[in-house]
Amino acid sequence: MDEPSIHALLKCKLCSKPFVEPVSTQNGERFCRSCISQILRRDQSHDNGTTNITNEYQSSTKQNLIPVTEKLVLEMLDSLLVRCGKCGKTNLLRGQFDEHKNNECPKVTALCQAADIKCPWVGIRENLEEHLNECKFEPLRPALEEIFNEHNELKNRIKTLETQINELRNKKNLEMDANF
Repeated sequence: MDEPSIHALLKCKLCSKPFVEPVSTQNGERFCRSCISQILRRDQSHDNGTTNITNEYQSSTKQNLIPVTEKLVLEMLDSLLVRCGKCGKTNLLRGQFDEHKNNECPKVTALCQAADIKCPWVGIRENLEEHLNECKFEPLRPALEEIFNEHNELKNRIKTLETQINELRNKKNLEMDANF
């Protein structure tokens, strides 16, 4: 990201970086949610003596921070070019960074596609294909899914039976109370 070329109106006064989750205070000042929240939290925990920044925003609380929703501001932030800190890829649109991280970045932590059937493998995405070629769980998927389904059916049946038992106990207790 070419920080000097980013307009000051898109930067937080506290961290001097482009807004992340921008919010407005009651007086219209804009900050990153985490930056102003941190200042407000610090102000609340120190009863005596506040900084100039916290004095200026004393009337603000986490509850009255207003998310910035102006489409122009959000689109300008989303159009900033960023670099992935994991893989080093540059010129990514900030608004599409999550897609890069979730679907493309070879350096992010990934789970095996058989994690749902208890494969414990966790590694970086670029090693996932190699793991899948050796994964002991994926070939067992049909059998394991059948076992898991039967297990869930049995748990549901137990829950139903426990409910019926409790209802019968309650009914018996009511009958016994009525006889006394």
